[in-house]
Amino acid sequence: PLKEINCDEASQTLKRLDEIWVKSDEKINLGISGKSFEHIVEANQEHKLRKACQRAKSVIFTSMETSQRPESVKLFTHRPKNELLHRVWSRFSVKFARQSCVLVVGDSSDDIPMVKEGDMFVLKKIQPEGKFSVTEASNVADFVISDLKSLKSLILVHGIWNKRSMTQMVYFFIYKNLLLTLIPVLHSLSSGEVDIYSPLNDLMYNAFFTFFFSLSIGCFYTGYNRLEILRNPSLYQERRNRIDTSVVQLSLWCASAIIHAIIIYGFGYLAFGEGVVANGRVAGSLDFGSYLFLVVVVTVCMKLVSSSLVEKLSMFRL
Repeated sequence: PLKEINCDEASQTLKRLDEIWVKSDEKINLGISGKSFEHIVEANQEHKLRKACQRAKSVIFTSMETSQRPESVKLFTHRPKNELLHRVWSRFSVKFARQSCVLVVGDSSDDIPMVKEGDMFVLKKIQPEGKFSVTEASNVADFVISDLKSLKSLILVHGIWNKRSMTQMVYFFIYKNLLLTLIPVLHSLSSGEVDIYSPLNDLMYNAFFTFFFSLSIGCFYTGYNRLEILRNPSLYQERRNRIDTSVVQLSLWCASAIIHAIIIYGFGYLAFGEGVVANGRVAGSLDFGSYLFLVVVVTVCMKLVSSSLVEKLSMFRL
Protein backbone atom coordinates (compact mmCIF):
# COMPACT_ATOMS: atom_id res chain seq x y z
CA PRO A 1 0.00 0.00 0.00
CA LEU A 2 1.01 3.60 -0.63
CA LYS A 3 1.07 5.86 2.42
CA GLU A 4 1.25 9.59 1.76
CA ILE A 5 2.33 12.47 3.97
CA ASN A 6 0.94 15.45 2.11
CA CYS A 7 -0.57 18.01 4.46
CA ASP A 8 -0.56 21.79 4.44
CA GLU A 9 -0.62 22.24 8.21
CA ALA A 10 2.13 21.14 10.56
CA SER A 11 -0.25 19.51 13.07
CA GLN A 12 -1.82 17.33 10.40
CA THR A 13 1.62 16.37 9.07
CA LEU A 14 2.88 15.27 12.48
CA LYS A 15 -0.32 13.37 13.19
CA ARG A 16 -0.01 11.54 9.88
CA LEU A 17 3.64 10.77 10.60
CA ASP A 18 2.77 9.32 14.00
CA GLU A 19 0.14 7.06 12.41
CA ILE A 20 2.71 5.62 10.03
CA TRP A 21 5.53 5.50 12.58
CA VAL A 22 3.48 3.54 15.15
CA LYS A 23 2.77 0.70 12.69
CA SER A 24 6.31 -0.63 12.71
CA ASP A 25 5.45 -4.07 11.33
CA GLU A 26 3.69 -2.83 8.20
CA LYS A 27 5.54 -2.81 4.87
CA ILE A 28 4.57 0.26 2.88
CA ASN A 29 5.50 2.52 0.00
CA LEU A 30 5.94 6.03 1.34
CA GLY A 31 5.30 9.34 -0.41
CA ILE A 32 6.32 12.68 1.16
CA SER A 33 5.66 16.16 -0.16
CA GLY A 34 8.11 19.02 0.19
CA LYS A 35 5.75 21.01 2.40
CA SER A 36 5.23 18.13 4.81
CA PHE A 37 8.95 17.44 4.88
CA GLU A 38 9.54 21.05 5.92
CA HIS A 39 7.06 20.68 8.79
CA ILE A 40 8.80 17.53 10.01
CA VAL A 41 12.24 19.17 9.98
CA GLU A 42 10.99 22.25 11.81
CA ALA A 43 9.44 20.01 14.51
CA ASN A 44 12.70 17.99 14.90
CA GLN A 45 10.89 14.74 14.10
CA GLU A 46 13.44 13.47 11.58
CA HIS A 47 14.10 10.33 13.63
CA LYS A 48 10.49 9.20 13.18
CA LEU A 49 10.62 9.88 9.47
CA ARG A 50 13.92 8.01 9.21
CA LYS A 51 12.42 4.93 10.86
CA ALA A 52 9.43 5.09 8.55
CA CYS A 53 11.69 5.40 5.50
CA GLN A 54 13.84 2.48 6.59
CA ARG A 55 10.78 0.22 6.87
CA ALA A 56 9.35 1.29 3.53
CA LYS A 57 9.99 -0.63 0.33
CA SER A 58 10.32 2.64 -1.57
CA VAL A 59 10.26 6.32 -0.66
CA ILE A 60 9.24 9.10 -3.03
CA PHE A 61 9.87 12.78 -2.27
CA THR A 62 7.72 15.11 -4.36
CA SER A 63 7.74 18.88 -4.89
CA MET A 64 11.07 19.23 -3.10
CA GLU A 65 12.92 22.54 -3.30
CA THR A 66 16.63 22.58 -4.03
CA SER A 67 17.45 23.59 -0.45
CA GLN A 68 15.49 20.59 0.91
CA ARG A 69 17.32 17.93 -1.09
CA PRO A 70 20.39 17.74 1.17
CA GLU A 71 18.14 17.33 4.21
CA SER A 72 16.34 14.42 2.57
CA VAL A 73 19.65 12.65 1.94
CA LYS A 74 20.60 13.15 5.61
CA LEU A 75 17.73 10.85 6.60
CA PHE A 76 19.56 7.84 5.21
CA THR A 77 23.10 8.63 6.34
CA HIS A 78 24.60 7.53 9.65
CA ARG A 79 27.67 9.60 10.43
CA PRO A 80 29.85 9.07 13.50
CA LYS A 81 29.23 11.52 16.30
CA ASN A 82 31.48 14.51 16.83
CA GLU A 83 32.91 13.13 20.06
CA LEU A 84 36.60 12.32 19.89
CA LEU A 85 36.09 8.65 20.82
CA HIS A 86 33.57 8.09 18.03
CA ARG A 87 35.75 9.83 15.46
CA VAL A 88 38.81 7.78 16.43
CA TRP A 89 36.89 4.51 16.54
CA SER A 90 35.42 5.14 13.09
CA ARG A 91 38.95 5.24 11.70
CA PHE A 92 39.62 1.68 12.81
CA SER A 93 36.21 0.07 12.40
CA VAL A 94 34.76 -0.11 8.91
CA LYS A 95 31.45 -1.41 10.22
CA PHE A 96 31.18 1.51 12.65
CA ALA A 97 32.17 4.17 10.13
CA ARG A 98 30.06 2.78 7.30
CA GLN A 99 26.73 2.04 8.91
CA SER A 100 25.18 3.31 5.69
CA CYS A 101 26.33 4.07 2.17
CA VAL A 102 24.10 6.49 0.27
CA LEU A 103 24.25 6.74 -3.51
CA VAL A 104 23.01 10.05 -4.93
CA VAL A 105 21.90 10.17 -8.58
CA GLY A 106 21.47 13.58 -10.19
CA ASP A 107 21.32 15.15 -13.62
CA SER A 108 22.43 18.77 -13.13
CA SER A 109 24.60 21.11 -11.09
CA ASP A 110 21.62 21.85 -8.84
CA ASP A 111 22.14 18.43 -7.26
CA ILE A 112 25.68 19.23 -6.05
CA PRO A 113 24.51 20.24 -2.51
CA MET A 114 23.07 16.72 -2.14
CA VAL A 115 26.47 15.21 -2.86
CA LYS A 116 27.94 16.59 0.35
CA GLU A 117 25.45 14.57 2.37
CA GLY A 118 25.81 11.37 0.33
CA ASP A 119 28.72 8.97 -0.05
CA MET A 120 28.78 8.62 -3.83
CA PHE A 121 27.49 10.77 -6.67
CA VAL A 122 26.43 9.39 -10.05
CA LEU A 123 25.59 11.94 -12.70
CA LYS A 124 23.14 11.08 -15.45
CA LYS A 125 24.55 13.17 -18.23
CA ILE A 126 22.21 14.81 -20.71
CA GLN A 127 24.12 14.91 -23.96
CA PRO A 128 22.77 17.40 -26.46
CA GLU A 129 23.13 16.19 -30.04
CA GLY A 130 25.33 13.31 -28.93
CA LYS A 131 28.08 15.61 -27.62
CA PHE A 132 29.54 15.37 -24.15
CA SER A 133 30.12 18.66 -22.37
CA VAL A 134 32.10 19.06 -19.16
CA THR A 135 30.15 20.81 -16.39
CA GLU A 136 30.66 21.46 -12.70
CA ALA A 137 28.50 18.44 -11.87
CA SER A 138 30.57 16.11 -14.07
CA ASN A 139 33.74 17.26 -12.29
CA VAL A 140 32.23 16.55 -8.88
CA ALA A 141 30.60 13.23 -9.80
CA ASP A 142 32.26 9.91 -8.98
CA PHE A 143 30.73 8.32 -12.06
CA VAL A 144 29.02 9.71 -15.16
CA ILE A 145 26.48 7.58 -17.03
CA SER A 146 24.46 8.26 -20.16
CA ASP A 147 21.30 6.39 -19.14
CA LEU A 148 19.80 4.82 -16.03
CA LYS A 149 20.21 1.31 -17.46
CA SER A 150 23.95 1.63 -16.81
CA LEU A 151 23.25 2.24 -13.12
CA LYS A 152 22.39 -1.42 -12.54
CA SER A 153 25.69 -2.58 -14.00
CA LEU A 154 27.55 0.07 -12.06
CA ILE A 155 26.12 -1.00 -8.71
CA LEU A 156 25.96 -4.76 -9.17
CA VAL A 157 28.73 -5.74 -11.57
CA HIS A 158 31.39 -3.19 -10.72
CA GLY A 159 30.36 -3.18 -7.07
CA ILE A 160 30.87 -6.93 -6.69
CA TRP A 161 34.07 -6.90 -8.71
CA ASN A 162 35.48 -4.08 -6.61
CA LYS A 163 34.59 -5.74 -3.30
CA ARG A 164 35.96 -9.09 -4.41
CA SER A 165 39.23 -7.79 -5.86
CA MET A 166 39.98 -5.47 -2.95
CA THR A 167 39.23 -8.01 -0.22
CA GLN A 168 41.12 -10.81 -1.96
CA MET A 169 44.13 -8.56 -2.57
CA VAL A 170 44.23 -7.50 1.10
CA TYR A 171 43.86 -11.09 2.33
CA PHE A 172 46.52 -12.29 -0.08
CA PHE A 173 48.92 -9.51 0.94
CA ILE A 174 48.50 -10.38 4.63
CA TYR A 175 48.86 -14.10 3.93
CA LYS A 176 52.08 -13.90 1.91
CA ASN A 177 53.84 -11.56 4.33
CA LEU A 178 52.71 -13.51 7.37
CA LEU A 179 54.02 -16.72 5.79
CA LEU A 180 57.36 -15.10 5.01
CA THR A 181 57.67 -13.74 8.57
CA LEU A 182 56.72 -16.92 10.43
CA ILE A 183 59.60 -18.94 8.93
CA PRO A 184 62.34 -16.91 10.70
CA VAL A 185 60.27 -17.06 13.90
CA LEU A 186 60.21 -20.86 13.77
CA HIS A 187 63.90 -20.92 12.91
CA SER A 188 64.75 -18.73 15.89
CA LEU A 189 62.78 -21.00 18.19
CA SER A 190 64.62 -24.10 16.97
CA SER A 191 68.18 -22.79 16.51
CA GLY A 192 68.32 -19.36 18.07
CA GLU A 193 69.18 -17.64 14.79
CA VAL A 194 66.91 -15.04 13.22
CA ASP A 195 68.49 -14.13 9.89
CA ILE A 196 67.73 -16.93 7.48
CA TYR A 197 66.87 -15.13 4.23
CA SER A 198 69.42 -13.24 2.21
CA PRO A 199 68.93 -9.43 2.21
CA LEU A 200 68.32 -9.48 -1.55
CA ASN A 201 65.49 -12.02 -1.22
CA ASP A 202 63.91 -9.96 1.55
CA LEU A 203 64.04 -6.91 -0.66
CA MET A 204 62.72 -8.57 -3.80
CA TYR A 205 59.91 -10.59 -2.20
CA ASN A 206 57.27 -7.83 -2.32
CA ALA A 207 59.00 -5.72 -4.95
CA PHE A 208 59.30 -8.44 -7.61
CA PHE A 209 58.56 -12.09 -6.76
CA THR A 210 54.98 -11.59 -5.51
CA PHE A 211 54.25 -8.07 -6.77
CA PHE A 212 52.64 -9.15 -10.03
CA PHE A 213 50.42 -11.69 -8.29
CA SER A 214 49.03 -9.02 -5.97
CA LEU A 215 48.60 -6.66 -8.90
CA SER A 216 46.76 -9.31 -10.93
CA ILE A 217 44.25 -9.82 -8.12
CA GLY A 218 43.52 -6.11 -7.83
CA CYS A 219 43.16 -5.63 -11.60
CA PHE A 220 41.64 -8.86 -12.92
CA TYR A 221 40.04 -10.80 -10.06
CA THR A 222 36.24 -10.82 -10.42
CA GLY A 223 34.83 -14.06 -8.97
CA TYR A 224 31.76 -13.91 -11.21
CA ASN A 225 31.28 -12.72 -14.75
CA ARG A 226 28.89 -9.99 -15.80
CA LEU A 227 25.99 -12.22 -16.91
CA GLU A 228 26.07 -14.31 -13.72
CA ILE A 229 25.84 -11.19 -11.57
CA LEU A 230 22.99 -9.66 -13.56
CA ARG A 231 21.06 -12.94 -13.44
CA ASN A 232 21.65 -13.31 -9.68
CA PRO A 233 21.55 -9.84 -8.06
CA SER A 234 21.52 -11.51 -4.64
CA LEU A 235 25.25 -12.15 -5.09
CA TYR A 236 25.77 -8.57 -3.97
CA GLN A 237 24.63 -9.59 -0.49
CA GLU A 238 26.39 -12.94 -0.32
CA ARG A 239 27.73 -13.75 3.10
CA ARG A 240 31.42 -13.79 2.25
CA ASN A 241 31.30 -10.15 1.12
CA ARG A 242 29.61 -8.83 4.23
CA ILE A 243 31.62 -6.72 6.65
CA ASP A 244 30.62 -8.76 9.70
CA THR A 245 32.18 -11.94 8.20
CA SER A 246 35.47 -10.33 7.18
CA VAL A 247 37.01 -11.37 10.52
CA VAL A 248 36.22 -15.01 9.74
CA GLN A 249 37.74 -14.77 6.27
CA LEU A 250 40.83 -13.05 7.63
CA SER A 251 41.20 -15.70 10.32
CA LEU A 252 41.10 -18.46 7.70
CA TRP A 253 43.83 -16.80 5.65
CA CYS A 254 46.00 -16.28 8.75
CA ALA A 255 45.45 -19.87 9.86
CA SER A 256 46.52 -21.06 6.40
CA ALA A 257 49.71 -19.02 6.67
CA ILE A 258 50.53 -20.53 10.08
CA ILE A 259 49.87 -24.10 8.92
CA HIS A 260 51.87 -23.66 5.72
CA ALA A 261 54.78 -22.11 7.61
CA ILE A 262 54.93 -25.07 10.01
CA ILE A 263 54.82 -27.57 7.14
CA ILE A 264 57.44 -25.77 5.06
CA TYR A 265 59.86 -25.35 7.93
CA GLY A 266 59.24 -28.86 9.23
CA PHE A 267 60.07 -30.54 5.91
CA GLY A 268 63.02 -28.22 5.41
CA TYR A 269 64.40 -28.99 8.82
CA LEU A 270 64.12 -32.72 8.15
CA ALA A 271 65.87 -32.33 4.80
CA PHE A 272 68.71 -30.10 6.05
CA GLY A 273 68.82 -31.25 9.65
CA GLU A 274 71.85 -33.51 9.15
CA GLY A 275 73.70 -30.75 7.35
CA VAL A 276 74.85 -32.98 4.47
CA VAL A 277 73.36 -32.20 1.05
CA ALA A 278 75.33 -34.32 -1.46
CA ASN A 279 78.90 -35.58 -2.02
CA GLY A 280 79.80 -34.76 1.54
CA ARG A 281 79.06 -31.02 1.16
CA VAL A 282 77.70 -29.46 4.29
CA ALA A 283 74.70 -27.18 3.84
CA GLY A 284 74.88 -23.82 5.51
CA SER A 285 72.21 -21.43 6.63
CA LEU A 286 72.27 -19.73 3.21
CA ASP A 287 71.31 -23.00 1.49
CA PHE A 288 68.60 -23.64 4.03
CA GLY A 289 67.28 -20.10 3.68
CA SER A 290 67.31 -20.26 -0.14
CA TYR A 291 65.30 -23.48 -0.01
CA LEU A 292 62.75 -22.00 2.40
CA PHE A 293 62.42 -18.81 0.37
CA LEU A 294 61.84 -20.75 -2.86
CA VAL A 295 59.19 -22.94 -1.26
CA VAL A 296 57.48 -19.88 0.24
CA VAL A 297 57.24 -18.19 -3.16
CA VAL A 298 55.89 -21.37 -4.78
CA THR A 299 53.39 -21.86 -1.94
CA VAL A 300 52.15 -18.29 -2.30
CA CYS A 301 51.58 -18.83 -6.02
CA MET A 302 49.76 -22.11 -5.40
CA LYS A 303 47.60 -20.47 -2.74
CA LEU A 304 46.49 -17.87 -5.26
CA VAL A 305 45.63 -20.55 -7.82
CA SER A 306 43.81 -22.73 -5.29
CA SER A 307 41.72 -19.83 -3.96
CA SER A 308 40.64 -19.03 -7.53
CA LEU A 309 39.63 -22.67 -8.08
CA VAL A 310 37.59 -22.63 -4.88
CA GLU A 311 35.77 -19.56 -6.15
CA LYS A 312 34.95 -21.32 -9.41
CA LEU A 313 33.60 -24.38 -7.56
CA SER A 314 31.39 -22.18 -5.38
CA MET A 315 29.99 -20.62 -8.54
CA PHE A 316 28.91 -24.03 -9.83
CA ARG A 317 27.07 -24.70 -6.57
CA LEU A 318 25.05 -21.53 -7.13
